[in-house]
Amino acid sequence: MSKFWRPIGLIAFLLPAWGCVDIEQSYTLRRDLSGTAEVRVTADFESFARAQAFRARSEEGKPGDPSQEEIEEAIASLSGSLDVLARPANLELMQAEARKRLPAGIQLLDYTISREARRAKMVLGFAFDDVFKVSSIKHVPTPAQKESGARPSESPFSNFQVKDEGETLLVYPLAENAAVPYTPFAGKSPGSDGPPSIDRFAIRIEAPFEVVATNATRREGTILFWDYDAEAIAKTPPEVQAKGFWVRYKK
Repeated sequence: MSKFWRPIGLIAFLLPAWGCVDIEQSYTLRRDLSGTAEVRVTADFESFARAQAFRARSEEGKPGDPSQEEIEEAIASLSGSLDVLARPANLELMQAEARKRLPAGIQLLDYTISREARRAKMVLGFAFDDVFKVSSIKHVPTPAQKESGARPSESPFSNFQVKDEGETLLVYPLAENAAVPYTPFAGKSPGSDGPPSIDRFAIRIEAPFEVVATNATRREGTILFWDYDAEAIAKTPPEVQAKGFWVRYKK
């Protein structure tokens, strides 16, 4: 994975990094530069369960790959842990903690964690009164992270940058020089030397301004899209890696 994609590749979804990940970030701007920001992450945790089962066998001194029964037991354990995390009482505690950490002008709109079969989902949504505050939104550790001492990245939107150019506004939904990866549930899969693989990464930004120039992959009216699947991520053009995802608006 290239240097450009590394911050996004480090988006891990649950206590450790899981399997293949689908990431969507969405921004809506108004003329007064207020708006909303949201990130949706979906992860398949079956591959992590396999790694967990293999690790358990290794710790017990058992040779060979785990059996399907051992893998299913690991999947059941992970599903149970996720279901506990997604309980309303636990979500309410994390939502309350998130609100305490938000700077003035930022409002929490959504903070949900759920499971559908063997896929885990997380949604974080915020409203802001000034687009320049987006990267200051802080993330909150889960109860398990607090107990283990693991620390997530501070901001789920650390890759977002805005530059006021006077008559124009330059917005980087994904800036090349973003240094802090978003790892809300920090960690790596057992036996892994890197982040989980990305099935898809997409950004959507909607604004009422005239678009002067952009490197978005698609446009529908006032909405711009950057949408990359695994193959496209591997073949990201050098000019995109050099500049990041960007759009220049006329105010």
